[in-house]
Amino acid sequence: MGEALNRIKNIDAELLAKIDNWREIIGFRNVIAHGYDVVENEIVWDSIQKDIPVLLKQLTQLLN
Repeated sequence: MGEALNRIKNIDAELLAKIDNWREIIGFRNVIAHGYDVVENEIVWDSIQKDIPVLLKQLTQLLN
């Protein structure tokens, strides 16, 4: 998701602005991809439980 948002940033900034916390999502992706040795499982699990449902709702609204 972070990689896709990073690419959208260069194509459609207006669309990207409709997604809350897009900067944090991109940053989180970068930590997981490049700093995987320091990733804390609890933080990832917390994001899965709390942030993914919010993001899914926003993306569903954009697609409709």
